[in-house]
Amino acid sequence: MSNMVCRKATLLLIIHHLLALCSADVGTAASYDRPYVPTACYGWDVSQIPSDNMFAAASERIWDNGAACGRTYQVRCLSGEAPPNPCNSGENVKVTVVDQAPPVSTPSSSGTTLVLTVDAFFAIADSSASLINIEFLHYRFPSRVRETGSFSSTSEDSDQALHRWGCRLVQMIIVILVKGKSKSEWKSYTRN
Repeated sequence: MSNMVCRKATLLLIIHHLLALCSADVGTAASYDRPYVPTACYGWDVSQIPSDNMFAAASERIWDNGAACGRTYQVRCLSGEAPPNPCNSGENVKVTVVDQAPPVSTPSSSGTTLVLTVDAFFAIADSSASLINIEFLHYRFPSRVRETGSFSSTSEDSDQALHRWGCRLVQMIIVILVKGKSKSEWKSYTRN
């Protein structure tokens, strides 16, 4: 009996970790403007800052004692209060964390999850908005996989395609893991 309990616990742990690869979270975002250096991650080293200004400062919620440095997030605007519907419909932006939101970066609104550069913020929201509700997805696939896998381009479209491909792979693995002894014994699995 304990062997069966151990198998189920292991299965649940595997499923939990696989689902974490494909999960998005919600939070808020504000913007900040130059000067962008020094940063909490790289100090005065501007070579570490994306030249397209698509980067962000992480709040304490995702800062993780500096482990957030270099993480890449796909960010999408969901809603906001002012102006009514400040989101640029269907737009999302990929940002890299290079800083910590406060104490280093001063956002347009305090207490946000991510503080985006004005370039990144205005790519997904109206320029008169100061605070928006966002969905953000951490790309957990290592960059070397993106570079050596079947998706060799580093463009945003290929990153999204790789992430969708990876999530489909995770879903197939979960189906295989929860399958019963025969084809007629499929166990249902839902994620809240």
